Amino acid sequence: MKQTITWCVSKECTPWERIVLRGFARQIRASGEDVRILDTGAGAWNEALPVEYWHALGQGERLAKILFSGRLWHFWGKLPPWSGVVALRARTVHTQWRTFDRWAGFPSVTSQHQARQAETYLPPLFDKQLLWNLEASLPAVGGDGPHVAVLAPSQKRWSPGCQEMLRERRRVALWIALGLPPDRESETLPLNDGLFVHWRERGGLLILPAQPDVADSWLATEAALLAVATVSEPSPFMDELLGRDGYVAVDLRGASGVVSAWKEAVERGLGAEGRTVAARARHRIEEEFPPSRSLGSLVALYDTLRGVEH
Repeated sequence: MKQTITWCVSKECTPWERIVLRGFARQIRASGEDVRILDTGAGAWNEALPVEYWHALGQGERLAKILFSGRLWHFWGKLPPWSGVVALRARTVHTQWRTFDRWAGFPSVTSQHQARQAETYLPPLFDKQLLWNLEASLPAVGGDGPHVAVLAPSQKRWSPGCQEMLRERRRVALWIALGLPPDRESETLPLNDGLFVHWRERGGLLILPAQPDVADSWLATEAALLAVATVSEPSPFMDELLGRDGYVAVDLRGASGVVSAWKEAVERGLGAEGRTVAARARHRIEEEFPPSRSLGSLVALYDTLRGVEH
């Protein structure tokens, strides 16, 4: 058995971020690595994985984890306040992708647009089989499909014209409420595996109403693997994963105005073009980001810290 690797997952991780980590965990454990997961949040893993939750540990158990557990740690996302103690006694990898703070140990990022000289690029892992095999309750939602799912921005500026466009679609828009929906009567989709089951069973369209960041592009990628297209502003992170023709980009510089630009993009996404761009994105993801590539990069990163030569 290889050296045990302790993963520490940030409590701020969203369900679509955890899906990427779940894919990594499935693949790396299948490769023979001994990975133990410590989740500082309350996200569901629903896998045959060794997961412990920080909030469920007693004070003594927490102290033992920090002081004695494992000689190789991987911090995913925002650091817990005690990470510095672990870094004093163990080799550490730290991967950030959404909000950046100080680094703990060997730094890595999940987008080439974020990689500088000091950080290692770690391609995100998208496990299509995991998405299609998820077991969760199908959300009860009203209205006739296809449903438009909107990611409520969390502390981000709305794209010009998007709110005005959505006001006309209130009865058919479902909110992925990472932030606050625009009104109390809005229907929401669950922040768990039920979101992906909804897309798998009902299809639809995803709208990203703010400039997409890395995590947003992960959500769009997972939607594409479930045959759901995304409408958003142009974004280098979306281009990197889905390709420039793998989503419906809103042209905010057109002569028709920003509200009309959003309306036109949504109508295109709900029609034949939406099916086409989702298929293009799915093909690109399968070709450019196969699980074997991401797994190889992660194992190579661990081997670097373990002093293993290839």
